[in-house]
Amino acid sequence: MAVSKVNKFHIFAHLSIKESLLDELQRLGCLQITSIEKSSDFHDWNGVEEGSENKTSAKLNKVKFCIELLSNYGNERKKGLQSLISSKETINYDKLVEIAQQFDYESLFQQCTTLDNEFT
Repeated sequence: MAVSKVNKFHIFAHLSIKESLLDELQRLGCLQITSIEKSSDFHDWNGVEEGSENKTSAKLNKVKFCIELLSNYGNERKKGLQSLISSKETINYDKLVEIAQQFDYESLFQQCTTLDNEFT
């Protein structure tokens, strides 16, 4: 039996085309449906402040800078069986929000900026 890479994803579509879309995707062999859940975890956007997208965009740019800088130094490839074993942890949305709120990205950004200035 061959091992193939599998990705988990969510599809958002209008209910009127739900069945035909899923049938067609399964017929084409693009996906295998193991369970269909009705998600009650939809987060309402009414609580989002107007103009907060600029603050969020600035924060996102800082995090992207850190990821790009650090990814140049952390490319250690696993070999043999270790490459087949996934070491990534699966977390739910609430855990992600909790981690994001506790993580001090500002200090990481300052450290990355300092290191980048030293290296260039």
